[in-house]
Amino acid sequence: MNSPPRFLFDECLGWPSMEALQKRIPTPLEFAHITKLFEGGSGMLDSEWVPKIAGEGRWIVITADQGRRGSQKGGKLPRLCLEYKITHLLLSASVHALNSQAKQDAIFEKWDRISCLDQYSPGSRFKMRYRAAEGSGDAKKLCFEAVEIAT
Repeated sequence: MNSPPRFLFDECLGWPSMEALQKRIPTPLEFAHITKLFEGGSGMLDSEWVPKIAGEGRWIVITADQGRRGSQKGGKLPRLCLEYKITHLLLSASVHALNSQAKQDAIFEKWDRISCLDQYSPGSRFKMRYRAAEGSGDAKKLCFEAVEIAT
């Protein structure tokens, strides 16, 4: 039997919000925050911590880091997750811009989908974002989708 997935949050969701989210999840799962997992975690380059968690296995990274900002020292997180075969969920700018409680609520709303990400090939990429709801004017709906990765 496989061990359950482990969820690693970066700074996209603060540590207190991550803990509050974990308490809402009915099944006990391992949650970790980058700022607590490694000594000096908040200052570590992605290229330092990604290989470490890859060696431990079963991590699913939840991040708002789309890897789009200019040149980053140490590589871009989505590319590193692909290279090291770490399944990852990207929160769009619209989700990331939510206040902490609303962001926690959005993640919880899609938790049934998120909790199953370990069933996909290692290195798979998913995205959570708001899209215009069809036929409803300005209303938006929260979407969760697999992302095709161009190599």
